Amino acid sequence: MTINLTPLLLIFCFWTLHAISYQYELAIGAIFRNEAPYLKEWIEFHKLVGVEHFYLFNHGSTDDYASVLQEYIQKGEVDLIAWPYLATSWENWLYKVQAKAYQTCIERTQGKVKWLALIDIDEFLTPISSDRVPDVLQGYESFGGVGFNWKLFGHSGLLDLPPNTLLIEALVMTAPRDRKTHLGIKSIVRPERVKECHHPHYVIYKEGFYHVNSNKEPCIDADGVTNGVYYDRLVINHYWSRTGNHLYKKLQRWNALTPHIIPEDWPAYVAEMNVLRDRSMERFIPLLRKQMGLSEYQ
Repeated sequence: MTINLTPLLLIFCFWTLHAISYQYELAIGAIFRNEAPYLKEWIEFHKLVGVEHFYLFNHGSTDDYASVLQEYIQKGEVDLIAWPYLATSWENWLYKVQAKAYQTCIERTQGKVKWLALIDIDEFLTPISSDRVPDVLQGYESFGGVGFNWKLFGHSGLLDLPPNTLLIEALVMTAPRDRKTHLGIKSIVRPERVKECHHPHYVIYKEGFYHVNSNKEPCIDADGVTNGVYYDRLVINHYWSRTGNHLYKKLQRWNALTPHIIPEDWPAYVAEMNVLRDRSMERFIPLLRKQMGLSEYQ
């Protein structure tokens, strides 16, 4: 019996071409405002772990962000998008300003980016089972996207970062693993499989695709909360408070957007982020310092 291999060869060629047609294996979409002191370290770290491109939405920054980003724009590593829409409430910020920026990012990356991480500038994609994020994502090829858990870092008792010190080097205190907020996730999605983004932590997928947690379980609700905390493959190290002085300014902004959270509750909320010492970033520090032009790590 003779077997006609032509159809099989055509299918193989189609999927091979499709697999290598993306311009970027992994990119990040993020919205930022007045983050100039933190942008370079955040970008260089993510380049170190395998991110190839950044879509950054400028939400009305008035600091020196442009001079920081200029070199990356010139090298074709950053697309800078103006996003001047004002947030009038916490819900408006989540569903109108931030989610709409992510939706725009998803639309413009379809067919160009294989994996798109939707995170903030104070969040670091930290691979645990490998040194590169794309290596971790190979295990999730059949899904629409995957959500990895947060790990919240506190200010580690520092009002400001010491001179010539990385953020990930200085801030080493975290919240306990069983803290409720660690059930939250951020998404890394396949843009062409996404129908719409209605929440910064979660997207709606086209028919046939769905979201899974790190454990490959479809256990994520509409607010981006999963059924357990998984730090074995990749974790979103979330430097929520950064330093003490940064935290003070952040809480002033948050008080205006979140009147349902009374100021008296903030000290306890923040204190819980400075309980456990975490050294998961140490292995990245020597090379990141070199990329940043800092002295050799001691």
